[in-house]
Amino acid sequence: MLEILDAILAAGAVILAISLIVQAIQQILKQFFNLKSSYMERELVMMFLSEDALKNFTVQWKNMAERFTPDWRIFQSIGDKERQIVDELKIKLRSIGYKDLEILEDLSVEQMQTIIRGLPVFSGMSEEGDNLLKHTITDIRDWFEITKRAFQDHYERKMKIWALGISAGVVLILNANLFDIYSEFSQNKTIRDAAVVWAERITNQPRDSVIAIRTEGLPDSIIQKPKSDTAIVAEIKKNIADIQTLVNANSFQIMRWEKFKGCDSCGSLCMVYLLKTFLGWIAMILLVSLGAPFWYDLLKTITGIKNQLKANKPLK
Repeated sequence: MLEILDAILAAGAVILAISLIVQAIQQILKQFFNLKSSYMERELVMMFLSEDALKNFTVQWKNMAERFTPDWRIFQSIGDKERQIVDELKIKLRSIGYKDLEILEDLSVEQMQTIIRGLPVFSGMSEEGDNLLKHTITDIRDWFEITKRAFQDHYERKMKIWALGISAGVVLILNANLFDIYSEFSQNKTIRDAAVVWAERITNQPRDSVIAIRTEGLPDSIIQKPKSDTAIVAEIKKNIADIQTLVNANSFQIMRWEKFKGCDSCGSLCMVYLLKTFLGWIAMILLVSLGAPFWYDLLKTITGIKNQLKANKPLK
């Protein structure tokens, strides 16, 4: 029983380490492309659209081809005033020290209305500008909270897709075949013990120090500063180093293409081997895409079960 738990712990440690690599890469891409801010921008533009414009947009969106159209192309069909409001809102937030529109997640309806009233687009207050301001304030009152929830839902779904794609890339680059990794750990006690030691060490650390991207809150605790790209790249390198030090000088390899047999060495079992490899990749991709927090918590639970079994204490 303990050997089985150790093999699961060892394989889980590898999955956790790969998940940390995926998490760090995803953070770099989020910062580079300003993903969170761009998704919030899209939701805001939708919120400020007039009823007629929103209906036209919805009709276009029902066309499957439009769903794959980049946001900048979609925004070309948006009215100038709605586009101007969002652009000026971004400038306003930068002027008071905030980089991205994601700050709006934490604003109340009243705070958002106050910021909107101070935008240049409404200055000079002609009758048209006054009507536009009233319409915008009404939109915020009626739709801002719903827009924030929609933003969170859409953003989280997008990030899951990104995580799945990055996981696939990392797994294939490493040739991290779940079945081969588990088999290697179950048969080789030396590398299994080294991996278990790493898993126990990592789960003894505070969860936030292992999983979360460290942040520094501003005085109002609304916005958080992400790590610099340089720091995140260093984190990726550290994660790769950590996964390799699971086994130190032992025979386990994280970059596993040298262990790929290919058809020449498979003989008549070539198709079986290739199918097993393919399924091993798919299984690893799905497990890694569950995320580092999931694997940290699971490893901590398994470690606790193992310690209870070793101490002959009944599970509570």
